[in-house]
Amino acid sequence: MISPAGVAPFLSAAIGYLLRPNHAGCGCDGRPMSFTYSIDPAEGLLLVRAEGVVTQEERIEAVVSWMTDQHFRADLDAICDFSGAESTPTMAELRELVGLLGRLSDFVGSPRIAIVVSKAITFVMAQQFASIAQQIPIQVRVFSDRESAVSWLRPAN
Repeated sequence: MISPAGVAPFLSAAIGYLLRPNHAGCGCDGRPMSFTYSIDPAEGLLLVRAEGVVTQEERIEAVVSWMTDQHFRADLDAICDFSGAESTPTMAELRELVGLLGRLSDFVGSPRIAIVVSKAITFVMAQQFASIAQQIPIQVRVFSDRESAVSWLRPAN
């Protein structure tokens, strides 16, 4: 596993990305973030939620935030609830996210990611993300409800 110090080049690049002149603020201007997360250390689960219109800058800012969270660890499974999202990333943005995760694969580990969606276009884009993510050790499945996502991540014995 990469030590927190090994993440420094990534953080430097991510901060540079966020400080680009065309960066819109990613919630830093006082408006509520539309892309948020929490980590449940007891369950070993990252919970991600997107609501409304989400920008790529917000996605990257959220990734940087959870990867530097004191409770983040390698192999942290995730439920990404995008059922309230009104926007979808472009293919280029998906590739950028997968590239970012791929460069940090030792730090990220081999998590399972359950994506919950409510719209057909979001389902298609989440499936594309799953397909692209196969190049790194991340297992992704797409669901239409949270209960099925939880059952896949935490099957009953």
